[in-house]
Amino acid sequence: ELIAEIRKAEEDINNKINAWVELAEMYQINNRYTEAQWFLIQAKELAEENNIKAYDLKIEYHLGYAKFQQKNYNVSREELETAMGYALQEKNQLIVLSSLQMLAQISYNQRKFTEAEEILNSYIALKKQIF
Repeated sequence: ELIAEIRKAEEDINNKINAWVELAEMYQINNRYTEAQWFLIQAKELAEENNIKAYDLKIEYHLGYAKFQQKNYNVSREELETAMGYALQEKNQLIVLSSLQMLAQISYNQRKFTEAEEILNSYIALKKQIF
């Protein structure tokens, strides 16, 4: 169904970007991160070509999440930090919270324990603030 939506959306760039992001989300739910990344990269490139910023947060967060699941921690860190920047601008505390959690895990997995503890403390403080 979403493939048909992509074809119909040739004239409507926003619909095409949104359809690609939705497809990526569906693939991520099914643990198919390589396929999800392909759709996210297509969406990101089209958004950048057309100077559309509305999807930056969602695309970067999902790219970071996919790389995290694939244990590509260096790339995941970059994308999650970028997503966190967008989330802070948009005041989306849940994305910041989720990103902090993954960043703490990345630091821990890379044996950067002091950094992991600092990020975890930020995570705990934000979690208390939100909930």
